[in-house]
Amino acid sequence: MHPRHAGIFFVLTIAACGELPTKEGTSPPSRPEVSGADFVANAIARALSDYSTRLGLLQDFRASMFSEHKLVLQDYLNTQGGTRLLASIRNAGVDDQEFWERVRTLPRTQFYLPARVQRETWTGGPDLLVISNFTPSSHSIAYAPSGAARAINLRRRERLLEATYLVLQHAEPMYQRITGPSLSRGSTVQDRSESDVGGILVTKDRAGRTIGTMPIMLGRLAFSDEQDPCPPTADDCFNTSVTGAALASGTYVTEIINHGVCDNACVFESLEFNFRSTAQFGAALYTEGIVTGVPSEGFWSGFVRVSPYRSFGSWVEIGIWETDSVSGDDPFVCQEFSVTYSRCPNFKPRVQVSSPGGGMAFALCENLPWACVFNPSDLEMRFVDKP
Repeated sequence: MHPRHAGIFFVLTIAACGELPTKEGTSPPSRPEVSGADFVANAIARALSDYSTRLGLLQDFRASMFSEHKLVLQDYLNTQGGTRLLASIRNAGVDDQEFWERVRTLPRTQFYLPARVQRETWTGGPDLLVISNFTPSSHSIAYAPSGAARAINLRRRERLLEATYLVLQHAEPMYQRITGPSLSRGSTVQDRSESDVGGILVTKDRAGRTIGTMPIMLGRLAFSDEQDPCPPTADDCFNTSVTGAALASGTYVTEIINHGVCDNACVFESLEFNFRSTAQFGAALYTEGIVTGVPSEGFWSGFVRVSPYRSFGSWVEIGIWETDSVSGDDPFVCQEFSVTYSRCPNFKPRVQVSSPGGGMAFALCENLPWACVFNPSDLEMRFVDKP
């Protein structure tokens, strides 16, 4: 997770039990050989000088069931679409054996267009740059279909107007989009009406054993800078999931405001979050809601179930982390001077509402309660009890 220099980004996060968070979580994977990653990026860029290869890849991205229409490079190369891409790589003059040797130097690699606006608008044109992004710092080189290297600064949002970015980076948690597949054919990677959100809710016993899993329950989502179009009192939002099923009872995150944080060198991608909750009267040790594909730009509202336990009549304590395969997971904790800080024992939001369907909002800082980078906080999140 990294501070963003300009613009507005919005985030969801992931949780853990314990004391004051320190910079821990998953260890960063070993860094691949940079020249190997760049060689692979360059080879793919050169293959995409072919129009039919670009159109085929667009449809393969579109067919992906994962959040943000991601593909895993190593798996994709063994598919029919991967065979087509490999043929174009050969036709571009790249040696087969050397390409595979360089691929083997990479960790498991996600391969996608990280900017939602570009997934919604790219129609297979040659305005494409391929980037290898395997380190916490922003990569400064991209490759055009001609094979030429271009100097870039991905932290400048105006770059989105100059080219479509295809990024190779460490594979992060991936879950299938709850709203299901895109229409079978389309002229872009993603339809404008689609949600990227996927996830799972895992329940563990006091020995730490998984005793149940279920898909994340997802209510209607909205991404807007305007007034919340989906307030907690709206029955169509609060009672029916995006798949048409009734929303189950529990505790939901319903609103997220991001004042400036972003992920993986700020390449405009969505974020992956983990909400690990304990309940006052819960039978399980904890429940872990893992949510992927959360938009990082615009106003976010909706209903994503992060605990099967209700927060009316008892409390639900929720740890929040953003998962990051590059630089380790990033905790978000209650801001020290916020009005709800007294409701944060263990530095984590403790949600307990006074009426059924009530909610609580919390201001959050990354890593430490007194060390918000942005004003008035790094994140704001609202949790609601669902009867």
